[in-house]
Amino acid sequence: MPTELQRIVSLQLNAAGCFSARTRRRLERALGRTAVVPSGTRDALRHAVGAAVAELLASGVPAESIESILCEIVAEAGIVHGAFKPSVVTQAPRWREIEDSVARWLRNDLARLLHPDEVSGSRRRR
Repeated sequence: MPTELQRIVSLQLNAAGCFSARTRRRLERALGRTAVVPSGTRDALRHAVGAAVAELLASGVPAESIESILCEIVAEAGIVHGAFKPSVVTQAPRWREIEDSVARWLRNDLARLLHPDEVSGSRRRR
């Protein structure tokens, strides 16, 4: 009988089919672990989102479609893992914070990859 972590790591999200096997596994693993331990896995999820955005852009997916693809994957992972339960502290669904973070990260990655001069220039002025 597989443990909970093994089940999460082997989870295959339907919407993740548009990625290479490596990126798909990376996203699935990061989302699964984030569902179990939301605070300790943000870096892994952040890097998985960056890899997914870069891969989608490289394969010719329009930038407008990338946000909807990744948001669908994150929402599906939240449903699969039952992560829409309310937080004990805030009473807000704890997965909403993850969805918001992923949306913010992917917009930042898109801006960085599509307009590198604008993003790097703004960082130098700070």
